[in-house]
Amino acid sequence: MLPDNDRTGISAGIGYHKNGLVVDFAYMLLLPGERKPVGNTILAPLDQNYQATQAHLIGLSFGYTL
Repeated sequence: MLPDNDRTGISAGIGYHKNGLVVDFAYMLLLPGERKPVGNTILAPLDQNYQATQAHLIGLSFGYTL
């Protein structure tokens, strides 16, 4: 874990299982919260501006069971 801002994660998934075939799909959206710079550190002279972005994560898996 790295120090960072708070974030909200929203996820959903669906799976299909039939005749030994397994297919799973997952999606996650990460929404960052506000991040405030910390003063009085070694890094204080550096630019601490932070542009928040969203992260979209997708997972897809295939499998077969005997």
